[in-house]
Order: sequence, then structure tokens, then C-alpha cells
Amino acid sequence: MKIDLPERFYFRTGKYTFNSRYYTAILDGSIYIKPNQDLDGGDGPWEKMTLPKDLDGSVSEIAIDGRQMIAIDSNRRLYRMDDARGPVEDFFWTDRWGFPFAQGFGFNIREDILSWDISVVSTPEDIMYTDPAGNHQGQPPKNEISCAHLIILDNAGRHLIFNDPWLPADYSYEIGLPYRGRFVAAAMSSSGSTHFIMNKFGDMFTRLYDFDISGYHNIYYPIDYSYEDQRGKDNPKWQLPAEDWKMQPKIDTSGGDAQITDCITIFKVGTYCTDRVLRVEGLNRNGETGFYEKHISDAEWKFHITNLPLAGKFLENRPYDSSMDDSGRGEYYNYLKKYRDFSIRINEFHCYCTPADFVISFGQAKNINLKIHSVGTVRLKKRSPGLDKNPRKYTGAVEVPGNLLENFNSYPDSVKTWLKSHLNLSENNKFTKVKITATSEWMKINSGLRSLTFRTAETGQE
Repeated sequence: MKIDLPERFYFRTGKYTFNSRYYTAILDGSIYIKPNQDLDGGDGPWEKMTLPKDLDGSVSEIAIDGRQMIAIDSNRRLYRMDDARGPVEDFFWTDRWGFPFAQGFGFNIREDILSWDISVVSTPEDIMYTDPAGNHQGQPPKNEISCAHLIILDNAGRHLIFNDPWLPADYSYEIGLPYRGRFVAAAMSSSGSTHFIMNKFGDMFTRLYDFDISGYHNIYYPIDYSYEDQRGKDNPKWQLPAEDWKMQPKIDTSGGDAQITDCITIFKVGTYCTDRVLRVEGLNRNGETGFYEKHISDAEWKFHITNLPLAGKFLENRPYDSSMDDSGRGEYYNYLKKYRDFSIRINEFHCYCTPADFVISFGQAKNINLKIHSVGTVRLKKRSPGLDKNPRKYTGAVEVPGNLLENFNSYPDSVKTWLKSHLNLSENNKFTKVKITATSEWMKINSGLRSLTFRTAETGQE
């Protein structure tokens, strides 16, 4: 029987997608698979994949990356398969998801979202991470170790949510979007912990971010993180903070019939989490269909003709930086602690975007401007997104400016006493590790034996 599917796909979508080993596609509610001749070099016919009884015939969307594949059925129930680079005959599916140890009661993906994907870093393919200091981090491939995330873009394009098979099945973890969460995304694709987003005006950003590289990993196996500069060290710790969003060059669609759509794709190549390929569907100046493509670090896009029907919707690709033209409101809190003759204010603390301003004010508009870095922690129970009255825990660090010590004697005695008792001040140390607990009403910061409690807005005073 002839299977009515093309020989290859150029985009990773919910209906047809690929990893470095296989092409996969949905046909009549089932999943079909064949070797990825472009990335793996193999060849072969389409085969119908053996699926669990409750899933076969009701598959509505799929995603694959690295060693993991996810399918959701007509009821939005999630199924996962953990050996997507191995032989097809060894594939094993389960609908288990969540704490404990990826054996929880499962996950149903909401209908009110724009898109979702799966992102996997695994040791056989990626070897290790490259942290912001340029150091290779992680465990070489003695065993098959991976960091797999479900990535979800909410219906408003304001929240990039992630979850992991080992975590509680909720929507409480996010990758803060550009401009402290104010960027509005219209499209998303993820691969190898690198996330590719685009707004409706053709502005694009990429970011390497997952539990391991961002500083979350504090429970299942220890990772030694540091905010201090780890460049050139013999045994470097994992550098924090994680890298921020990087704006990608816009695609030139001026002249002729050139246009782009909201169908975008990222896929991983190479090792150490540095090599990714970006694709954006569209038309060239002659009106021919295909895609614009570049390596994530390249400056120029190149068009490839496919002459295939377009899958996405055309965008207004403005020729200038339009990344804030439809920006949303900031979602942050201000916290205040008052002393007798000075005050400390934390400005625009965002649940998912770091750092925030940590400002010590003392008379005649004189300020000491510090930064407070924060990253969430692994939780074993479900919770709601964002900040509310339910305390949310973070690890982090207060960063002092380079000139603080130079001007130290000019500060009032009360401020100098506070600085010396709360911060690790030295010429070689800019960071003081802290633990943070925050709600919509208050924040508590613990530094060693010291504890500070702030109140929201202008009313907090202790």
C-alpha cells in the first residue's frame, strides 16, 4: 500500500516533524516514521509506528527532538517515548508524566495555547553544554543522560512555559520572554534547549535555556553554579546567569514578491549546544515558495526554493526593529524596606526575568545601585503560575558595582554598617549568595544568618 506522505519535511510542526534520526508524520490518526536522509544519511520507506491502544488512531499532534517524542491524542492527553534515536522496534510509549520520577498521573495540554514543542539535550548528540563563560559543562556520554522539556507558548504570546517529565504537571515554570516579559511572540520552535521565537512583525530571538544551564537544578543531582566570572578557571563552575535572548537579524523581504510566514523551525546540529539551524517559511522575490535559512550565529539568511504549498500565515515583516511595537504590560512587583535614615527598594522584580534593581537610597537622591539575580527552584508539588499569595522560592545573588568599594567612605555610617554586615565585600568578590522567598505581598531575602523582609509598593516598613 502506498503511503501518501512526502519523502522529506523542512519544518518541525505538530503534524510532521523530525529529529536527527527520523522524519515522523501523522496520517489518519496514526504516526508514520522513516529515516531522516538529510541529517542521518539513512534511507527507507515510511512505516506505521506501533502505538498504545488508546493512542493509535487518535493522534492529533506530535513533536520529536533528540531521544524523546511526544504525541497528544484527541483529548489532549500527552504520551511520551524516550528512545527516539534508537531502533523503531524498541520504541516504548507511556502516558506517565510528573513527580515522582516521571511516573506521575500524566499531563493534558490545554487547548488555549498558540503552540507547543519538545526540546532535548542528550549526551550522545550534544556531549555537553557550553555555558555563558564558554566552558563545556555536564557529563560526557558514559550513559544516555538528557534534559527534556515540554515547551508551550500561551494563547496571548506572553508566556513561554516549560515542564519536564520529572516535575509536577503544571504551568508554573517559564522562560521569561525578551524585554522582561513584554515581548509578544506569534510563533515558537525549540530544539536542544534552544528556543526560537518570532513576533507578528518578523522580529526574532533565540535563547539557550533549560533546567540545567539556567541554575534550577538543586535536587536530583548536584550542579555547582556560580555568578562569579568562571572564564579561564581550571575547574569552572557552571556560569550564571544563563544567557539572555539574542536578537536575530531580520529577513530582507523588500522588493518583488518576497514575504515570510509564521511557520518557523529550529533544529540542532553539532555538539556542545552551540550549533543550531533556523528556518522561516516564505516567498522569494520571484514569488517562489521555500524557506529562509541560516546558522544561529550567521548574519545572513539564504533562501531555498521548495515549490511546496505554504503552511503558515503571511506576516507584516517590518524592515526595522519592531520588537516592542505591540509590547505587553510589565508583570513585576516593587518591594520596599525602610530603615530610620535610609531605605532599600527592589524595583521591577519579575517572577521569571532576572536581574532586578536593588537600590539603597539615603538622602538628597543619593543611591547605591545594586542588582539582585534570581532563579527558581525545583518543586515537588503543583502550583499556579506567577507570583501570588503562595510563597515562591528562588536562589540568587546580590551583585555590587565595581565602584562601590572605591566610594565606600562617602556613605553614611548606617549604610556602611549595613553593607558590611549583609554583603560579602571584597575586591575579588562582587556577589553575595542569597535565598529568596517572594509573594505578591512581601519578599524575604536570606543571606547567611541575615534575613530581610520587604513589603510591596511604598507601604512596607519594619
